[in-house]
Amino acid sequence: MESHRAETSEGHRRRQVVTTDARPPSAGFGGFPGFPGGPTATNTISQAQDEFRAVLDDPKHTKAELQEKIAAVRKARQKARAELEAAQKDLHQMLTADQEAILVGLGYVE
Repeated sequence: MESHRAETSEGHRRRQVVTTDARPPSAGFGGFPGFPGGPTATNTISQAQDEFRAVLDDPKHTKAELQEKIAAVRKARQKARAELEAAQKDLHQMLTADQEAILVGLGYVE
């Protein structure tokens, strides 16, 4: 954490600005405090979307570049869905009936 103070020429304190780096830039949503980011799939999707936006922002982008980035975003989303389904299947095998009922009721699993 950094702290900066700005003073006037008369020596009066005007304000204090405190900055913190609460989350590293690579942190995904869903991360626990003190731990970097969320699931890898989310970071993969974010990266593909960032690359897609970069192509869109380039006024000289080609149709082929755009189609390539669209395909990459779709592929990343499809892979994330498959990983989620596999993880939920593994989780279902470990849950008791009561635990499963609670998680279904909360909307965490299908």
